[in-house]
Amino acid sequence: LTGIFECRTILEDHDLYISFLSPREMYDKIVVIDAACGGFNTGYDEGDFQEKEINLQIVKKLKEKLDETDIKAYYTRMDDVNPEEEERVSLANETRADMYIRVQAGASEDRSVYGTSTLYNGDYFIPGFGSVELADLLEKEVVTSIKGKALGLFEAENSEFAIRHVTVPAAAVKVGCATNKQEAGLLGREEYQEKIAEGIYNAIQKAYENTD
Repeated sequence: LTGIFECRTILEDHDLYISFLSPREMYDKIVVIDAACGGFNTGYDEGDFQEKEINLQIVKKLKEKLDETDIKAYYTRMDDVNPEEEERVSLANETRADMYIRVQAGASEDRSVYGTSTLYNGDYFIPGFGSVELADLLEKEVVTSIKGKALGLFEAENSEFAIRHVTVPAAAVKVGCATNKQEAGLLGREEYQEKIAEGIYNAIQKAYENTD
């Protein structure tokens, strides 16, 4: 197959019929969730903190919530691998997802800095609900869920390849500053990861409410 397809099967008189359909022919609501880093790319790594693991744990908790809805979620990774940035982009673009959300940690040279920020794709203007609106929702909902601090919205730089090249509403939520000792400790806690996942989930639900 040359792209991403879902399949529908029918067993009739001992014959199996298989139809290959595009995701849009199967689902009304599609999101792509991207746990940043993975494999040899550990992300921010200091002491017991490994960003790739934190990102993935949050995404797994988010998956549990999305599995209970009518939203079809595709994931760039669900284990310790590191897909190429082009593969992450292709998953969002080829499925024609309603939104692409990347989960990652932030960092700062000033180790006293802490809080949640979001990056958005400023390369594509999408009327109605676009990348800026998605980034804004993500920051508000995550900060509310963890009772944290908002650091603001920022346009993705050239180094943020996936965010810059996805052609659907795209944003990355930096769930906390790994360089801040206290916040890094919180990010490693399961109950805190659960609250972050809840915030992202709430943002997704509100995004659909805003576009319906």
